[in-house]
Amino acid sequence: MRSYTTPHGAWVVLGGIHLLNGIAPRRPDDPIVLIRVAPQEVCVPSTTVVIHWDTLGTCLVTALTSQGTPLATGRIDGSALFPDGIAGPAVRTMIGEAAAPGLVPLCYLAEHPGGYHAYAQIHFSPQDACFLRTTREPVGAGLVEELRWLNPALSAHADSALRLNNHRRYFHTHFPGTELEYKYNITPRADIWTSAVTLLKALREGELPDCRPEYRNELQINYFDNHLFDVTGPDSELGYASFIPTIDGRHVLKRKWCTEDTFARREEIAVIDVAPDGLQDYLRAELGLQVRAMPPFRRVRYDIQCESMRTGHVYGIFFDHCSLLEAPDVVLAQCEMEYLRSRSLLNRDQDEVLVEMDRISLWLQDHLTQRGLTKQRTFYSKRTFLREVLAARPELAPGDSPCPLQPEATSMSDALPAQTADSEPHAAAALPATANGSNGQGVTHLTWPRMEELVSRIAVAIRDDGAPQTLIAVLRGGGIPAVWLSHQLGLRDVRGVEVTHTVDDSTNAAKTAQPVAVNPASLGDVTGRDVLIMDDVAGTGHTLAAAARLATDAGARRVRTAVCVVNEDNWTGRLPAEATVTYIGTITHGWVVFPWEGNDEHEH
Repeated sequence: MRSYTTPHGAWVVLGGIHLLNGIAPRRPDDPIVLIRVAPQEVCVPSTTVVIHWDTLGTCLVTALTSQGTPLATGRIDGSALFPDGIAGPAVRTMIGEAAAPGLVPLCYLAEHPGGYHAYAQIHFSPQDACFLRTTREPVGAGLVEELRWLNPALSAHADSALRLNNHRRYFHTHFPGTELEYKYNITPRADIWTSAVTLLKALREGELPDCRPEYRNELQINYFDNHLFDVTGPDSELGYASFIPTIDGRHVLKRKWCTEDTFARREEIAVIDVAPDGLQDYLRAELGLQVRAMPPFRRVRYDIQCESMRTGHVYGIFFDHCSLLEAPDVVLAQCEMEYLRSRSLLNRDQDEVLVEMDRISLWLQDHLTQRGLTKQRTFYSKRTFLREVLAARPELAPGDSPCPLQPEATSMSDALPAQTADSEPHAAAALPATANGSNGQGVTHLTWPRMEELVSRIAVAIRDDGAPQTLIAVLRGGGIPAVWLSHQLGLRDVRGVEVTHTVDDSTNAAKTAQPVAVNPASLGDVTGRDVLIMDDVAGTGHTLAAAARLATDAGARRVRTAVCVVNEDNWTGRLPAEATVTYIGTITHGWVVFPWEGNDEHEH
């Protein structure tokens, strides 16, 4: 929804392509063309704006030099702006034939209290254009013809040139390696094609507030066979492995780690060269897994890509029909909603994804319920479905496979979680634990060599992402690993902040209600800096999150977090630790004693 109701001015700004790609210097006589349009944002402010030229109607057009000298004014129909992807005759007349061939949309400009928001052009064609917001706050207050906004807009583009000037590099992903997904079981007789295009029409018409179909990627069609294996061991690998054949004879392998059906699951995808009759042997011999083959099935799936124009997050809504190859009458039909990626240059809190997913999923549930397709959302997986099928029809078990596991429920209806729209929507994924030298009494003792290994592992991952400018240790426990890490990364700007979440340092010490920052000023000035927060251990994760918030609130440009050990037994986040902490040395279960603590046992 718009954040204010006063009508605001909006313009499509045209200029030379060299102003975006920098292959020629900016000149005083460069033409700048202002095309006055009706506001094009779906919500205000948006992250993404899509403009269709033929919907603009007749527009007032003003041509200026980049120093503000008037060149010409006139009126041009939107469909005549770029009829062949090149400035049309009316535009060329205004700026001259010599400048016209290099003229492109520079940005979409929207008036806001205090100035203008600039949206950089990331794609345009004879039919439409897509723009991405580059300004956090309005810039260049004054009359639009004074061009006070031009330098800040071009500077913002230059600051993100690598992402804006390379195809689809403006996309990034929150929660890498983690699948976030809601499911809705629908009647097996449902016409999933009609259901998919009906939903697509609803998105196009704005029935879901702030959202539209993803720009030039709104519908995908999938048709393939799926060979799924239930991973029954070792304990750290429980979940399933799924093979999808590719047209070149290889297979896509999807690994998912979970002990039960849940909202968030660790996921890895790889393309491997393995023959169809070697899938089970590959899992056993190459990956060391204990597996049980499940009945193969055929999937017909229609994927609708939904983009939040407010945040830039993209969600997939998939209508899926699965039928067993050996028993086509056995069908699972579902609608699934999954977070896919984010189209944004502006850093956003990843928790916003969860809030928005919840909102969209409830809208989707209502949309499906109104059409008699479902009544509740769930996490019901295909593995659970296949387990139940084998319990009811054991003759469908593939050959060379042991007797199937008992299902988690006695019927498909019983297996549906008791979850409604009013239930807590997020469940933590079960992640594999890592052996850490536990003494079997619920306490893990780490040695100096083991700590060196963990810090080195974190350092390698950080180098791949780029070293931070400032390293902040959460005192006291984060002090030693932070100094150790600083030497490996070659950092000299090392600071400390004391944040505590326990009343003392004893084993199983009581927690305070909220993490407490003893002296926040010890952070120093982090305005505009790339900051890494380092701690030795994360239990609930609240201390690390509180330290990260301190840095963000103090103006840090980028904040990452690192921790040597996560004690998963105490983790209380709605998402797995691996989806919340940027860098993790290892995951353990139970209390941890670090080598510098002697016989004391630490606060986690």
